[in-house]
Amino acid sequence: MAPQQKELVPNERLNKYIEVVDGIYDLSSCGMMVMQHVVSKQSVGYELSKWDRDALTTRNSNYIAQPYVQAWLKPGNSFFSSYGGPDSFSPLAASHAALILKMNEDYNALNWMWTREAFAGEAIGLMVSDPKKPISREELKLYFTEGLRRKTIDGIDEQLARRDPQIADVLNNADSLAGLLLIAERIEIPDDSNSFLNKILKVGVDVSGAFFEDYDRISVNDFHRSGLTVAALHKLGSMLALTEQALYDAHASGSPIKGSFKPENDKLEESCQKLFGTPTPILREAIQQAQQTFLELSDSDDPISGYIHDSSFDPVQYLA
Repeated sequence: MAPQQKELVPNERLNKYIEVVDGIYDLSSCGMMVMQHVVSKQSVGYELSKWDRDALTTRNSNYIAQPYVQAWLKPGNSFFSSYGGPDSFSPLAASHAALILKMNEDYNALNWMWTREAFAGEAIGLMVSDPKKPISREELKLYFTEGLRRKTIDGIDEQLARRDPQIADVLNNADSLAGLLLIAERIEIPDDSNSFLNKILKVGVDVSGAFFEDYDRISVNDFHRSGLTVAALHKLGSMLALTEQALYDAHASGSPIKGSFKPENDKLEESCQKLFGTPTPILREAIQQAQQTFLELSDSDDPISGYIHDSSFDPVQYLA
């Protein structure tokens, strides 16, 4: 069942297109306004807060992950299609979809490298032929062994591990390493790096605080800076791509969104002043600011996102 629309002003409902672009202003889950500011800070070498690093180093964003996008990119998924994807597709929709998918691939590859290095250190963690690929079963055994030695793994959470009788039997007769190696033999290793960490935690691998500290440090170090910059710009570009698609869709429907739109939210206004030192921009300004940042920092020859540099990419033309 589709979520109910919320009131913008008395007697006026936000239509589904405004529901989409409202995510530009999402401060809690990395909307486009947040990503634009974080990318700008990184480019000039400003110190990044934990909040900034989370936006920069993960693909996470409710703006990109919302049902409108999922129904668009996964048309066979009945759950998302029930919420309603695009009614009309922008002439650039195929390029937009390719960019969003590439952004996900970028972060997945980076996360695999950071995970390897956080478990086992750079010398071992990055010695494989392609550290951007999913971890193999033999690697996992090595990383669990090194993780115990380096104390990025504390051992096994017996309450979780004992749910599996075979693992419980090993725990009764051997040490933590034996149990970890059995887990490495038994679990299904997912292709997605985010799912991988959740998987091993659920089966009882007791990942330590040291792992997460190392992971956070590694993700923003100089060695990974170039790859992270590309991924982050692809993320900002993906948000611009989604914006262009939604505005085109609204315009084609005969209900274009006003360029003067912005959420009526006193808390948002206070937060923008505190975080960015500026008032909340109207929609036209928010888009133009994000686009300008992207154009200044990204490579016009990028085979996936370079099209945003073309004059044909002009989201604000579809605003009322």
